[in-house]
Amino acid sequence: MERLQMLIWIWVRVRLIHGFHNITRCHTHLMFFLFTVAIKANIPDYQFPLVYKRDPTSEESLSVTGSEYYDNNIPYEGIYPIMMENLVKSSKGGIKNITYTHRSNVSSVLHPKSSFTAAVQDIQDGLVDMSVGPFWITSERLLMAAFSVPVVNDKVYLVVPTPGSEETIPQQISKIFHPFSVGVWGLVGGIIILSSLLSVWFSDRTELASDSDEVQRPLRRNKHAYLRLAVDSILEKGIFFCSAGVEQDVGATLSNKLLMFGFGSFILIAVSSYVANLAAFLTRRTLEGSVTSIDGAIAGGWTICAHHLLRKKLSKAWPAANFVFTERDSNHHDIMDDYTDEKCQALAISWEGTSMDHSFLDRVCERKLVYTDSIFIQIPIGFPIRKDLAAGFSHWMLEAEENHNINLQTTKDQYIRENGKLSSCKVQFSAEDFTTNEYEKITIRHMALPVVLFTFCCALATIGHFFRRHAKKQEVRSLFDRTSQLGLVKGITSPVGSNYSHEKDDDGEVSPRIHDLDVEEIIDHLFERHNKKKQMISLLARPSQLNTVADEPSHSPRSLLAVGGSTSLFHNSFLEKFDGVEAFPHSVEI
Repeated sequence: MERLQMLIWIWVRVRLIHGFHNITRCHTHLMFFLFTVAIKANIPDYQFPLVYKRDPTSEESLSVTGSEYYDNNIPYEGIYPIMMENLVKSSKGGIKNITYTHRSNVSSVLHPKSSFTAAVQDIQDGLVDMSVGPFWITSERLLMAAFSVPVVNDKVYLVVPTPGSEETIPQQISKIFHPFSVGVWGLVGGIIILSSLLSVWFSDRTELASDSDEVQRPLRRNKHAYLRLAVDSILEKGIFFCSAGVEQDVGATLSNKLLMFGFGSFILIAVSSYVANLAAFLTRRTLEGSVTSIDGAIAGGWTICAHHLLRKKLSKAWPAANFVFTERDSNHHDIMDDYTDEKCQALAISWEGTSMDHSFLDRVCERKLVYTDSIFIQIPIGFPIRKDLAAGFSHWMLEAEENHNINLQTTKDQYIRENGKLSSCKVQFSAEDFTTNEYEKITIRHMALPVVLFTFCCALATIGHFFRRHAKKQEVRSLFDRTSQLGLVKGITSPVGSNYSHEKDDDGEVSPRIHDLDVEEIIDHLFERHNKKKQMISLLARPSQLNTVADEPSHSPRSLLAVGGSTSLFHNSFLEKFDGVEAFPHSVEI
């Protein structure tokens, strides 16, 4: 019985001791929730507008610490103090107040490269309860103090010179070709060449000369003439395209007019589309030769300035990158100073630490830099705090966000509403700005209608030309062989003055008639004109019109009558009356 009583006593004693330890361990947490707690916090440094003081004399906002930093009677202002004030109010007495002080001189000596790490040292030494500011949660700091739940995830962006800010002359010139894709430019060139060759074919008059009694020029010379005429026609159609129109030739055949209708329709759509897009392409910036990503910076061998506290994270995440870590204080202005000293070509900058700092953003704009979309790493931001207060403070943070929508972003919005936008400088860059539909190139798909219309007109004109050639072989007239012009020879006088009259033929068209024609007088007149013109004609100065009889050295009546000025086509019925007279070929140019 005594043994049983002893065992019961031992069991009760153990339970009492175990319960006492649990109560002792949770005492601080219970005190936090059941009683009002006053928190003493230090501020690591000024970061306008996140946390700062005003000059006691001029009332100007300060971004660099001075003697006022050590004066606890001068209140702190900024986004983080406002957030802490809202948090105290939302706790409804759970947090009595938060008072602020400076970091100690000893901690500054222990951590000369980082004022934020020095502030955490004061928590470890028991000088303060917590620190207020944008603290990165790092492994080194977690060994020194606990942290609250993260306030936000900070992103470290690649900052580079603004793409397209310094364009070269060749880059600017190349913009002229940007409104059209390569396929459309090939289509334009192909249609110009095709129109030129068809135009040469439709206006070829060698079949007119083939009926004459003269000896044809060698085939090789005909090839040279065709080549010269084709080049001239290509240049002519190119001028038509650049001037957005075609020449009005009332004397052209129906086939040629159909061809020009299709070509003119294509010019209308193509030139209108090109002009509509040209202004936008000329004024936009180009990404050619610019670095807009981390991979691009690594491929280009760029050096990147970064914060020394991120050495391990950045080196592990991007081992191929060439980083230059600042050896000075942790301020982002020091990283910018390294860039100004040309120690690097790009920067790795925290967004949360600089997005509200108008002085830093102004320096970014002055140096024509932009934040790209490329992110090196993401780091959580929280408040370093004593371990026994971390859970309770985190609780009030979550309660404030869930019930009162109090967080860092809403506090920033509140500050902007009360104080206005801090900087109008645009520092964020997105590659989407260079690839929007506003700058979409014209492709062959967009040119479907003018291409179809041009193809139809070419086919119709080609069919008409074949009908015309067939009709000539059958020695009959066709619709495609006539020109849409009334009174073609009206008002044209003969070299001798009055040997012409005008009558209508069986088809109702006006044809020249000749009465008492003095053939020798016409030959003498044309012979004199031929001698004068022969002295001026050279290979390069010849008109771009294929006429095999115009260049013959013969002084026969046919060749002399083929070198005149204005052109008139004598009707076949007139020629049949003078079938035995050699002075009149089937095609006479006077």
